[in-house]
Amino acid sequence: MFVDIEDYHMFETLRAISENPLVPISGILLGVVGIILAIIFFFRSRRVRRLRYDYSDRSLVEGLSGALEGIQVTYKGEPQDRITVSRFVLWNSGTETIRADDFTEDPLRITCGNDLSILDHRIVETNDATNKIEVGKLVSADDDLSIEVHFDYLDPNDGAIIQIVHDGRERSRFRLRGTLKGSCSIVESESPAYRMNRCLGSVPVFGDLAKSSLFGWFGALVYLAIGIAALIAPFKGHSWWFLALAPFCFLVTWSMIYVYAMGQVPSHFQRGLGELPTANNTDNGDSK
Repeated sequence: MFVDIEDYHMFETLRAISENPLVPISGILLGVVGIILAIIFFFRSRRVRRLRYDYSDRSLVEGLSGALEGIQVTYKGEPQDRITVSRFVLWNSGTETIRADDFTEDPLRITCGNDLSILDHRIVETNDATNKIEVGKLVSADDDLSIEVHFDYLDPNDGAIIQIVHDGRERSRFRLRGTLKGSCSIVESESPAYRMNRCLGSVPVFGDLAKSSLFGWFGALVYLAIGIAALIAPFKGHSWWFLALAPFCFLVTWSMIYVYAMGQVPSHFQRGLGELPTANNTDNGDSK
């Protein structure tokens, strides 16, 4: 029996390649990277119209009149026991322009419960004056208070910061309401950056880092690396239970990208949202 030397060497080469543990690992890595890239390209290529909103607030006066006899705090001549300033930001977080006629008979408006009184509301910042963003009069209903918001159009990342002065407590609930035609949604951002900043604000570096979308992208890379390592671990002789960790890491990776990094308040609004007036520099009211 004769064996072709060239065929034998080719057979041995193919067998060595098939038995190499790096081959299935490389296949898994390519598959995971391919899936992630497919998801990213899919969401980037979608034509989406989406409004997001977020807000932060600060109480300037809290029970001062009752605490010190003879001191009265007024806002535009009206006595107040509590004055809170909220900065409400809304922006187009989609990929398509949103126009005024995209709304149905249910208009765009900011709403809150009627357990507080709104003392003043105004636009304090826009990134494009041609949007012609305006706020309407305060409307009181049985269940809530509302402030209508009007604009000509909003390109992606266009929006405004609206300052609302009221006598409610901090974190009084404000919502953006309205109905848009077609596949368009209104989403509350509840920016993770500001929640994390409240926890890490006193820690050097971390407080500022938490406001950046880079924090989300960095976290996504870390969890992606852990997920890939969990996929490789069984081929390196570790327990197959590591595979159960991989889906969790990939889910967190996508959450960090979609919720934290992509859901962030645009950088051109972050400073205005965070720079709330204090009792020492506000000029919206007066105290006696």
